[in-house]
Amino acid sequence: MSARISSVIPWVSAGLLTGLFALTGNSFPGMRIIFSLFWAVPTVYLIRRYGLYQGTLAILIAGIVVSLAIDPLNGLIAMLEIGSLALVMGLLYKNAVPARRAMLVSVFVAVTMQLMILGATYGHFTTEASEVQRNMEKHLDEMIASYRQAGLVGTSPEGFSEEGMRQVLRQSSILAWQLVPGTAIILATLSALANYRFAYRYMTSRQMALPEDISFGSWRFPWYVIWGMIAGLFFLLFGEENGVLNLLGKNMVLVSLFLSLLLGLAVLSYYLSRISMPGFLKIVLVIFLVFNGIISVALLTIVGLFDPVVNFRRLEAKTQ
Repeated sequence: MSARISSVIPWVSAGLLTGLFALTGNSFPGMRIIFSLFWAVPTVYLIRRYGLYQGTLAILIAGIVVSLAIDPLNGLIAMLEIGSLALVMGLLYKNAVPARRAMLVSVFVAVTMQLMILGATYGHFTTEASEVQRNMEKHLDEMIASYRQAGLVGTSPEGFSEEGMRQVLRQSSILAWQLVPGTAIILATLSALANYRFAYRYMTSRQMALPEDISFGSWRFPWYVIWGMIAGLFFLLFGEENGVLNLLGKNMVLVSLFLSLLLGLAVLSYYLSRISMPGFLKIVLVIFLVFNGIISVALLTIVGLFDPVVNFRRLEAKTQ
């Protein structure tokens, strides 16, 4: 095999693999979240080993694959969504940027690009939302009938009335669409953090020199992030119903709750790694928390909400 062909194979392979990930995520929306957790890894590895030029070519190949299989718009979105994260993260690894700063930059890039894409596709998004709303109204009678058969409405004075159930379903649908920006931020954050971790694990297995890792239990946010929740609640309570400030408050509260849950899990991970007990008992404890889902999530969220101020783990300043 000639040297020219050997130099082409890495970026073509990475591009085709990345394109396949993006294509699968677009074709099967239920799988999109899963593939978004590692779809930047091939290009990140490529940049770390060969350079930015090879990584850029791989992203172009991925965009072409999606464009030919679906349409050019989806190809462009795939290049922006995956490419921005992969290229930046690859450069961060290549320049040995410390892990904490690299993760923050990766999250910032992923969130910024996701909001830009959401803003650029706002017209298509609102049309899709209206279509979903119309379809829901069309099938509302069928849903109410199924709830009636299940005994969820109209069966007792204490239960929901049919009109009450209709109102709940309508309000739930409206709230889901209002929270799309916050949901996009959460998914982009998860994607950035997961891609960073998966890339780290893969390159470590390939014996690459990387910056010192940070355990999940050592993650900590600065104290002032608590103002995100405070400002969100203020906008939510005092903003005009369904007005701009009210919608901003809802999304700020959603994102703050997600970050608090993430930090609560980090606190749990920290103490599980330091508690002196048999591994079997730790597994039992985790299973217990899982089976008490809502209560466990609420407790972990509360812990994470106050950890930036209280510092439950007594972490030193150098780990903050």
